[in-house]
Amino acid sequence: MFKYIIKNINCCQISDLEKQSSRFWLQYSSKFKNPLRRKQILLEGIILKQLFGTHVQLFHYPSGQPYVSLPEQIRPYFPQCHISISHSNEFLAIALGFSPVGIDMENLNRNFERIKHKFIASDELIPDMNKKFLALLWSSKEAVYKLWAKKGLSFKQNIKIIPPAKIFSYGQTKAFILINNKKINVNITYFLFKNQIFTIAKYDKHRKFPPQ
Repeated sequence: MFKYIIKNINCCQISDLEKQSSRFWLQYSSKFKNPLRRKQILLEGIILKQLFGTHVQLFHYPSGQPYVSLPEQIRPYFPQCHISISHSNEFLAIALGFSPVGIDMENLNRNFERIKHKFIASDELIPDMNKKFLALLWSSKEAVYKLWAKKGLSFKQNIKIIPPAKIFSYGQTKAFILINNKKINVNITYFLFKNQIFTIAKYDKHRKFPPQ
């Protein structure tokens, strides 16, 4: 099982989101003074309710990876539940699966050229690498980092992306994680939407979960 939902953060006012939120999410969002951050938090709760069919609570492991606390009545339906969250000033995306998943989104106008030396290795460079390619590489590595869900993974040294020959509005490419003398294959799905690039990372289906 795998599914995801993407919502425009500006679709509703905070007051409308509060009316749809449980006490947990109201208390959680009240910790933040920034209106945008409060909107993001409240919308997270609403999207998770849509994905699970009921209100759930969200927490984070020390690594920063999110996880949900499910009501007892639905736990049998989600024996191995993995989620990933990404948000920008405009959109919020949440992915849910029975196996690990990482999701990321980036604005194509972000200046990745300025920081490409920090996350792109020489073997990932291609001629005439434009802003879409740079955004795809960064977003893919973000998604892989979330998929791995452990600290200490270097974007430049441990995460390798095989750039596609051309970027379309929807496509797939390959990536791999190099760590502890192991090479772990990852599948990347990406799509472009309203000046954003969305990427989803999942382990190759032939591997066992989670990685050891």
